[in-house]
Amino acid sequence: MKICVGSHIINLGLSHGITGPLAALTIALKEGIEIKGQYESIKKILKNLKMFSFMDDKKNIYWLGRVRFEEYIGLEQSNNYKSRASWCYGAPGIARVIYLAGETINDKDSTLIAIKSLEAICKMDENEWKLESPTFCHGYSGLLAIIQAMYIDTNNNIFDNTRKKILDKIISLYNKNALLGFYNIDVDEKNYLKKEYQLVKSNNIFLLSGSIGVILTLLSLIKPIKTNWMRHFLIR
Repeated sequence: MKICVGSHIINLGLSHGITGPLAALTIALKEGIEIKGQYESIKKILKNLKMFSFMDDKKNIYWLGRVRFEEYIGLEQSNNYKSRASWCYGAPGIARVIYLAGETINDKDSTLIAIKSLEAICKMDENEWKLESPTFCHGYSGLLAIIQAMYIDTNNNIFDNTRKKILDKIISLYNKNALLGFYNIDVDEKNYLKKEYQLVKSNNIFLLSGSIGVILTLLSLIKPIKTNWMRHFLIR
């Protein structure tokens, strides 16, 4: 097979990358569903994710949502550009799944790396998260759901304090004119390919990028119990 170097991307994210299958394999194993090679696949994916983790000058651990093929095979060094702190492509989604996988196969190193990464995200200034929307996929609700899940699992005060901070931010984005109270805020797709990054508000009620995802996340704080809706996002 001929590989055209420069045209391939290794996707590490939860929504479209290798972390998604890792989550599915992990959740199945937690539920007692195991087939040949499953355990080994979890270990191998964890090894690759740890291999492509980065450490900044503050010794904070993070991941890129995408790695170019040249970087993956070692022909080039990554520019280490941090993705936004989102569920879909960012370090929070990746770290949460690494935590779940580490807990499931008793890989303490993976569990510790994930906790340290998420703690570092919690200690960042809000503007470093690079989030604009209250919604789940690429916004504050996705980050809040991950931090809430981590708090339930670890009872860590850092996660407790940060979930309150994110909650305040989401409430500040409430708009009585929006459908069910919250707009989806994202880059205008029409101008994205032109590299004109203009933010636009849109009415969307769906789970992934709409107000339903925001409302369910808020309810998870009012009544912090383990519910199945988070499984749709592969974080529980």
